[in-house]
Amino acid sequence: MAGRKQFSALGDGTYKVKLAAWERSLLGNLPRQLTELLQTEDDSLRRVFPIAYHSPTDVERNAEYQRFMREELLASRLASAEMLRASAEKTLLTESELLAWMNAMNVIRLVLGTQLDVSEELDMIDDDDPRAPVFAVYGWLGLLVERSVDALQGTVADNAG
Repeated sequence: MAGRKQFSALGDGTYKVKLAAWERSLLGNLPRQLTELLQTEDDSLRRVFPIAYHSPTDVERNAEYQRFMREELLASRLASAEMLRASAEKTLLTESELLAWMNAMNVIRLVLGTQLDVSEELDMIDDDDPRAPVFAVYGWLGLLVERSVDALQGTVADNAG
């Protein structure tokens, strides 16, 4: 997968998508799970709805920020998740669709990273670790986000895959 270019700019504002059937299936299912989770107050959403002020004395300011921003953030995340779910089988995306994919994949990755307690100090995990499949999805989503950014910026070489 390292040499394969999943997203290619076609020069007319559209992007070709090259994904395996299992990848498309996963990208069609993950947004459903995200949408359900976004309707809750689950702790794994803390990176999805971050606090604005980090000082312990700013509790009231953070509450105000959440009052004003949470609904807008929620609506944006739900719209991106729905766009990814609805277009997971498409082989050609508009720029706005690819941006929605990138946003949804990043939010899913934030949730998984929180659930897995990912940090910069994280060591490699063993293949027999029960969390290994979720770490694999986390890494794969990171690669797809990176490749979507590359395609949107036009930085991927045409002969990369």
